[in-house]
Amino acid sequence: MTIVVGPLVFVPGLGFRPRDSRMLREPVTHQADEWSVTIDSLIADRDGTHVAVTINGPFKMRSERAEPEVDYKGFIQARDPSGAVVSSERPRMFPMSTSVSKVGTSISCTANMDALPALANKLDILIGEPLPVTVIPVTLSAIADLAMPARTVDVSEEHHGVVITAHAIARGADMTAVLLHATLLPHPRKRFMRGLGAIRDAPRTAPGVTIADDEGTEVAAFAATRELSPGPELRTIAVFPGLSPEARFATVTIPYVVLSEYTGAPVKLSVPFEGEITLGDDNAFVKAARQDAPRGGAAVGVEFTGSWRDDRRLLFAESLTVGDKYGGVGFRALPAEPPIQTYAEDPTGTSAVVALESPVLQLRGPWRLVAPLP
Repeated sequence: MTIVVGPLVFVPGLGFRPRDSRMLREPVTHQADEWSVTIDSLIADRDGTHVAVTINGPFKMRSERAEPEVDYKGFIQARDPSGAVVSSERPRMFPMSTSVSKVGTSISCTANMDALPALANKLDILIGEPLPVTVIPVTLSAIADLAMPARTVDVSEEHHGVVITAHAIARGADMTAVLLHATLLPHPRKRFMRGLGAIRDAPRTAPGVTIADDEGTEVAAFAATRELSPGPELRTIAVFPGLSPEARFATVTIPYVVLSEYTGAPVKLSVPFEGEITLGDDNAFVKAARQDAPRGGAAVGVEFTGSWRDDRRLLFAESLTVGDKYGGVGFRALPAEPPIQTYAEDPTGTSAVVALESPVLQLRGPWRLVAPLP
């Protein structure tokens, strides 16, 4: 994770970047035998080199799990005219997705690599095995030509051991963007951030965050982009409509956060079950029953109805173990207000026990961050 410092700009879809950054204006596609490589975006600045690619081709699949057989260490490289090279590493490939269809297999990923020694307008992008030797030349442009003005800020507030900090804010005629970073103070249990102002964080849903300026305009976020961050933390860019042209300050409000806690003490319930339970430090009314899984087969459904206490409530359990099958949790629909219906598949169809672990909690604020506008 990089904290961007110095003069900033903001580009929708690319985030906050140093003003002197270089970017690829349009995607570049390259064919190599049966392989097709598209460089979707590229950002080069003094903090790093970020290359987003989509690769289609005859990948071999791993036998133990449904994903292509690729060694991501050095899989993507960037080379400048001096011959300096930076390379990808698996832990810094984010975001990443795989698609398998009748047409073939594709990978979409972003290699977040080190910075090159100098900011050059021309680079070579190298793609490694299983592709044949692939070198794709690209030409970069100054990012400031397409960017919104932005500034660094450092304002934060803490509730429930969750510190939310605004690191940057950008402003255009029709758009406002804020870089938010949620960190966790030491706690007896391991905690993991899951959402800001949304019960279930999803790629196509906006966070429940608002921004109001000192001229009386208040708007809600309509989009968000997750940024790379350490596992327990959450770093995101919230995007809003434009604010009043005369405004000088804005207040970002996050009404609540959602996080999970690992208790190390699963709660086992018989199936069927109906009653009050305690998971970690919180209570909820729970129903457990056998049901059909959405994709066919058997499942155990667990419904949670938590109540507010001390500005917190239990939403659901992040891990359901049915019989001997350890797993995560499934939803029949994006969860909103309780009751929240979850399920886990039951391979036997006869399991008499479900174990609940890792309570997901809603913690009420609000967090209010007042920042000067660019």
